[in-house]
Amino acid sequence: MYVLIDMEWVTNRHGNHWPTQLAAIRVDEEWQTVDSFSVLFRPKDITFQKWDHMAFSGWTRDNFLNADSLYPALDAFEHWLQPEDILCWWHQEAYDLYIMFTKVAQIRDRVSMVVFLSDYIYGFLAGQKGAVGSPYKICAARDITTPEPAHCSINDVLAIQSLVQSIDFQQRNLQAPPKKWVKDTTALKGSPVFPLLYDTSTQLLHHSDCELLPDNRYLPAYTSFKAPIRKRYKPCACCHDEFLDALWDRNQDSITRSDYNYVYSKQSKVFHTRNCSHVLLSFDIQGTVSYETCLKSGRRPCKHCKPVPIERKRISLPIKQNKPQKAENRNLNGEERKALGRFKRAKEERETAFKRGDLTEAERNTVMALSQPGLAFWASKGYSTFHTRNCSKITGLNQLRGFARYQDAVRAGYSPCRHCRPSPKQDVKFSIPITNKERHGETTDTLIQLCTQHCLPFEYDMRYFTLQTMAGKWRIDMSLRPVRLEHINLVTERGNTKKFHTQPRLFLSLKDTFDYIMRHDSKLIEEIVAKDNQSQELAMG
Repeated sequence: MYVLIDMEWVTNRHGNHWPTQLAAIRVDEEWQTVDSFSVLFRPKDITFQKWDHMAFSGWTRDNFLNADSLYPALDAFEHWLQPEDILCWWHQEAYDLYIMFTKVAQIRDRVSMVVFLSDYIYGFLAGQKGAVGSPYKICAARDITTPEPAHCSINDVLAIQSLVQSIDFQQRNLQAPPKKWVKDTTALKGSPVFPLLYDTSTQLLHHSDCELLPDNRYLPAYTSFKAPIRKRYKPCACCHDEFLDALWDRNQDSITRSDYNYVYSKQSKVFHTRNCSHVLLSFDIQGTVSYETCLKSGRRPCKHCKPVPIERKRISLPIKQNKPQKAENRNLNGEERKALGRFKRAKEERETAFKRGDLTEAERNTVMALSQPGLAFWASKGYSTFHTRNCSKITGLNQLRGFARYQDAVRAGYSPCRHCRPSPKQDVKFSIPITNKERHGETTDTLIQLCTQHCLPFEYDMRYFTLQTMAGKWRIDMSLRPVRLEHINLVTERGNTKKFHTQPRLFLSLKDTFDYIMRHDSKLIEEIVAKDNQSQELAMG
């Protein structure tokens, strides 16, 4: 029989996880409840007792303090399961955590099969409005009543049960691989907001007002050709010429911003100079600085542009060895010492590279990307794999995108490089050392009082506390300890009100976070005033 299951957990400031709730219901062929199981887990220690965290929803503090310890409770659940049960999780992340703790407890896995319902439900509802998200979000889009509060395991399981019953999702669908689904925004034919729609039945991209589009059907929608080109969609005759123009412009821009001497398509046996027009309608342009590399790959020179060998030096960032630990750093834990080492190596790499003075803009961007102390993995725009810092495959790549965690790179659609073999063990937990101390008793009210004292506008929800100064907009992720701080510079990005960037700092204290914000923006305002005064003096002189 199928078992709908959900588990909540909390993460302490060291990045360790601990389950808080687990609930499951065994159902019949009509998704009706046959039996149920629910348990709370007592926190391992005080570092996991973040009572305002959503993982403790639906229960009181005393409920958890008087709850069962983790391993006996997991053992009781395993005995409740039957050998023929099939566990139905919503996402894989909770299942992975469950498996990790059952293995530590040496509990034998009695379950013959596991499925992840989100993949099936998203595919089942593909093309409909509100087809992607949490069970609560999908239910809300269909006016399906769900229990409250959310993030309470038993309520989450009942929400999943209500969803599959209301949309008439049959259990026989789980016996085959899930249908493919897209995460795109959807819209109807004639949409005034989205000029491009993709018809999944004919697999063609159209203008939103194209007569060939079906009526009364939600389709993946796009505001530009950027995403359709990346997905390699085929254009309808209504937008064919515009699609090719956009592809041409994208490739030309990509080559212009690279430092490649030679470019080629992955599917072609010919390589070209960077100015050759014969490669500008390819979907997968790659490149290299070496003429010999092109020949070794089995490709021949283009007969149109006739490439010849060019001597050009490539930038090489020195790899610094860890220095002996200083006495002043002995009070830092292992992860903080690693972060300190990364921070110092990054600084030295930049200083060494920039001393040359002859770097191109692309080379400068590469240096800045690879010397970010808070990143562990990198991928290049237009490629499907991600790499570690020292991987030889990353040499020569441009437009690098970095990730702190292995799972972040995977979720972004990249696969691990087979050469350097990145792993989750290389995740970066702290971007820079945490030097401030934890202050006990701090809550959202602490930030409210500070903002009120300084007359700063603010707003907050279950996760973020957002405030604004004269020079910046700041967002504090309250669900994390240390808290993560995100920022928008309103001086240099006046038109930006939503796209935050993460500050390379971590804080244990909410007051220290607020004080940093005030120091940061006060210094910025002083610099602006000084520049204005200097400009006025020059104008008067």
